[in-house]
Amino acid sequence: MNGGEHTVNFKGHEIVEIVSDEWVIDITEFKVYKIRKTNDTLHYKLAFNIETNDIGAVVVCNKTTRVPLRVIKEALKIAEDTLKVMNGE
Repeated sequence: MNGGEHTVNFKGHEIVEIVSDEWVIDITEFKVYKIRKTNDTLHYKLAFNIETNDIGAVVVCNKTTRVPLRVIKEALKIAEDTLKVMNGE
């Protein structure tokens, strides 16, 4: 599944699948999680945060686990697109 195809609201946060159902981005807080499903339980682990720097560029911060480059690129694209909409661009 391509990023942005499947969006879910969960406890006031907007969650978007990235690349596959193993990675999601919380576009409310710009946090990316790796998720794993076992039986009826969903486990998730913070993979990295996305923040903006002083000039407004989107950057990856605090990477806590190995993340495929494809996931990072897709998460950055989703974050940039979301920020453009929030800024009225």
